[in-house]
Amino acid sequence: MDVLSGSEIVLHGTVGADLFGDGFTARDIIVALAKLGPTADVTVRINSPGGFAVEGIASHNALAAHRGRVTALIEGICASAATTLAMGADEIVMSTGALMMAHDPASFTMGDVADHEKAIVSLDKLGESMADIYARKTKRPAAEIRDEMRGELWMTGAEAVERGYADRVDATPAIDPVAFDYRLFMRAPEPMRAMASARNWSAPKGAVRPSAASAVTPRQQESSMPNDQADQKSAAAPELAAATATARTDERTRAKAILTSGDAAGREELASYLAFDTEMAADAAVAVLAKAPKAALVGADAADNAAATALLLARADADAGRPIDGRSTALAGGAQPAPKPVTASANMLKLVGKGA
Repeated sequence: MDVLSGSEIVLHGTVGADLFGDGFTARDIIVALAKLGPTADVTVRINSPGGFAVEGIASHNALAAHRGRVTALIEGICASAATTLAMGADEIVMSTGALMMAHDPASFTMGDVADHEKAIVSLDKLGESMADIYARKTKRPAAEIRDEMRGELWMTGAEAVERGYADRVDATPAIDPVAFDYRLFMRAPEPMRAMASARNWSAPKGAVRPSAASAVTPRQQESSMPNDQADQKSAAAPELAAATATARTDERTRAKAILTSGDAAGREELASYLAFDTEMAADAAVAVLAKAPKAALVGADAADNAAATALLLARADADAGRPIDGRSTALAGGAQPAPKPVTASANMLKLVGKGA
C-alpha cells in the first residue's frame, strides 16, 4: 500500500494487512521514509482504529529510527496499535475533537491448557513491550501505564496531553474516524458506537464510507442534532438495541462454528481471520479451511501467509463458479461469486490492539 502523499505519510486505515490485503504495514512506512530520504522532516497523518499489535511496534520502530524530525498528526482516531505506532514520532499533535486509545493486546488460542498458558505468557510480554513504549513517551512508570492499558484508556486531545501521550492539541477540527465497528471495543465512547451503528460499519467495504472531507466529530454530531431527529433516535433505541443484540449473537455463533471446525486445528491463524470476516458465511469459511495447506501457516510470517492463502482460495472458488454467501445487506441477493475485500473491522478481536 502506497502511504506516501507528496511529502507526507498518510496512515488512514488498519495497522497491518487484513485478510484481503487492506491496511498499511510497517514495510509501507519504511518504503515511504526511504523515498523521502533519511534526514527529511516528515508529517505522519493518522486516522486508524489500530491493527496487529506487533505491526504497530514495528511501525513505531521505523518512525523512531528515522533521523529527520517526525510529527504525528492525529486527524480522527488513533487507537490500539495505531497509538503504539504514533509514539515513534518526535511530536504528537491531536486535532481538536480527535481521540486516542491504549489497551492491552489480546488474541485467540485453540488447544489444551499448555497452549493457553503459552498464549498468556506471550500476551503479557507483548503488553509489557507496549507499556515500555508508552512509558518512554509519557515519562511515567511502565506499571502505571499498564494499568491504564488494562482499563482500555480513551482520551480526548487534552487528556492525552495531560497524561503525556501527546504533546499538544491543534485548532484544526478532527475528521470522522475511519470506518470500523467501534462497538467491538469494550469502552468505546457512546457517540463512536452510535456512529458505527448508524453507518452500518460492520458492512462490506464500499457499502459505507466516512466522509473524509467532513470536519464534524461524533460529539459535535450528537450536540448539533435537531430535536425531532433526537426524539426519533430515542424512540428507535429499543428496536436498535434488540437488532444489535441479535446480530451479535448471530456473529458469535458463526465465528464459533469456524473456530471449532475440525479443519481449524493447525490452521489457527487462518481460522481467526475467517471467523471475524463479517462477509464470509460459516460454510464458505470452513470450506476454505479444509483446503488450506497447514504448511502455509507455519513460521514468523504465518499471518501474512494465512491471508494470502485465504485470498487465493477464495478467488479459486470464484473462478470455479462456486457462489459464496457474502451476507451483505447492501448487495441484492446476498450470494456473491466471491467475497469482496473488507476492512479489518470485525478482525478487531484478533487484530486491533486486541491483536497479538
